[in-house]
Amino acid sequence: NHVQPPGNIATPFNYTIPDTADPTWTPTATYTGGSVPPIIAAGTKANPARIKINGDFTVSTGQTVTINNQFLNLDPNNNYIEFWVTGKLTTAVGGVISQSLYVHATWYVDGDIIVNGDSYLNLSHYAANLSLVGVGASHTVTESGILPFIGTINAPGFDVTIAGIGGYSGAVIANTLTLNNLGSVHYDEALKGFSSAVNSYAFASWFEDNSDKVRGISY
Repeated sequence: NHVQPPGNIATPFNYTIPDTADPTWTPTATYTGGSVPPIIAAGTKANPARIKINGDFTVSTGQTVTINNQFLNLDPNNNYIEFWVTGKLTTAVGGVISQSLYVHATWYVDGDIIVNGDSYLNLSHYAANLSLVGVGASHTVTESGILPFIGTINAPGFDVTIAGIGGYSGAVIANTLTLNNLGSVHYDEALKGFSSAVNSYAFASWFEDNSDKVRGISY
């Protein structure tokens, strides 16, 4: 016999997701497209390095961009940097963005975002140290790769696809979320309290499909 266990179904999630926006700060350095130097240093928590990139920023195959801590400053709570990309952010297969384990980096991106765990190395392994902020709507975020991608994605107007074998560790805010192939999402509970936008999670809705009797569960 197939017996449905007792229980209740509820949809308690009613959080209003705030819109994202471009930063209003004055950049400490401005570059065009792929002209970003191979090594960029962070600032302090009180005065982060602020980099504006006009147009698309693509890290091509064979190219490496290193986001370093300040010179002789190994304080994990005092190395901060912010990027503003007015176009797309793309890390190509064989290209690498390497973020020092002491650095906290935030990327504001106005176009599509293509990253993966192989080409964006968050060496701290803390999701709170890397934030991708998608600004606007009708854009996409695509994450793939063999290694896990570690960071947060705050892109309420973007359609996000996770397709990497290594999976994704962090938190995601998106218009839609699609898991392809062996793509998976692990919510990092260490993020609780880190940001009002990603400090909790819940199912907004769900359904149980028992139309396939072979896949049904007997109790």
